[in-house]
Amino acid sequence: MNNNRQTRIFADAMGRAVAFGASATTCDVFNLPQSSGYIHGVSDHKEAQTTMDLAFAMDTFEVWRTMMHEAETLAHERGHDPCSYGVAILRTGNVITLLRVRHHNFMGLALDGAENEGTESSIWELENPDEFIYLHDHGRVPKGGTDGAEEPPVRVI
Repeated sequence: MNNNRQTRIFADAMGRAVAFGASATTCDVFNLPQSSGYIHGVSDHKEAQTTMDLAFAMDTFEVWRTMMHEAETLAHERGHDPCSYGVAILRTGNVITLLRVRHHNFMGLALDGAENEGTESSIWELENPDEFIYLHDHGRVPKGGTDGAEEPPVRVI
């Protein structure tokens, strides 16, 4: 992997996920990985999985980079600020999962976002990624929902 701005951001994000269980990189001007705040998936679901031994491989970087571009494009298509869209990296044991997500600094905003997304029943706090915060526990119900389409398959790197 070449040592450049994008690979350093990816390595930082992956390192945080490996060390602490989760990180999210947002499509802001700096693309800085976040270790705090709240995330939820988007209705245009996309995820990829790999294992710890391939976490820092070039193929994993390419998938992450493509997902970052897709997250920013999704934000623009929706007319939203791309700074709240990005890619989360979650580690569960030996499995690394990359997810297209929205990031919010405050729980209330994340609950609003997940409720409006219409497909999410929970959010995650990046500092505690093993516990879900369920919308129904906060008097929220996802609005709308999917059109019955099946979720796309998980891409294995």
